[in-house]
Amino acid sequence: MKDYYKILGIPEDASLDVIEKGFTTSLLNAKAEGKAWFEKYNVREVNAREAYEVLVNPESRSAYDIERNKVMYAKMEKDKQYLKSIHMPLIIKKCRLCGGPLPKWWDNIFYLGKNAHRKKCHRCGKCLTGKGDFWGKCSACWDEIRREKEGRKEERRVAREERDRLREYERRQMRNQKMDDYKKLRKEIEAMPQYEKWRQGILLKFGRQCSDCGFTENIEVDHHPKSFYAIIQKYGITNTAQAHRCVALWNLNNGRPLCKSCHNKTLSSIYHRWYEIIDEYEKGA
Repeated sequence: MKDYYKILGIPEDASLDVIEKGFTTSLLNAKAEGKAWFEKYNVREVNAREAYEVLVNPESRSAYDIERNKVMYAKMEKDKQYLKSIHMPLIIKKCRLCGGPLPKWWDNIFYLGKNAHRKKCHRCGKCLTGKGDFWGKCSACWDEIRREKEGRKEERRVAREERDRLREYERRQMRNQKMDDYKKLRKEIEAMPQYEKWRQGILLKFGRQCSDCGFTENIEVDHHPKSFYAIIQKYGITNTAQAHRCVALWNLNNGRPLCKSCHNKTLSSIYHRWYEIIDEYEKGA
């Protein structure tokens, strides 16, 4: 026997408007599927029209409901007789694990076998019958697992912050060590007789006055256009012997005399003061 309510997709107590809406929806679905399956489309359309004609009329609908209930009842009785014939319990009124009562909806479930209603938490062994499976764990265990995950996440965050702090500390130490080595090497080179000779040659070349403003007091000699630091880095100078053999370091065309105020405006002097400010800030922090 055809189930007209299922064909139209409506409940058994549907009103006339719901029946018409279900009929329209069924026709649209049949036409949508009929583009690929023409025969199936015809069958679905015929079934929908037949169901609508029966359910839209109150007399034919009541007769159909009576006949449908008889068929369903006969099927249920047949299932009960089959279950009795194989000697299997139809309904279990209490849990086999904890002995507690089962929910009402559980009585309508044909759940057979020796493991019927034997659901328990895999973590703590608590009975889960009629309370939802939760993938084999109870809600308390899931809360505990969630707290453990949050704790591990917090530990990873703290470890990551500590690792970043150590990396930053090592980077600062390397930078400070590099700057200290550079300052020490520069003092050793400036103490060489060759550096004093190069300095006097630059002063004689520019008449012992500032190359920018012409001032004659507090004159300092600076490497220009290529700075002292750039020459040291380019040729990899690490001691005075390498500095003595470096021709670019003693080139008279790479130098200029500057007064103290003009020298403070150079890029190398600005960098030097900037590093001093950073060192003071880091020591204070």
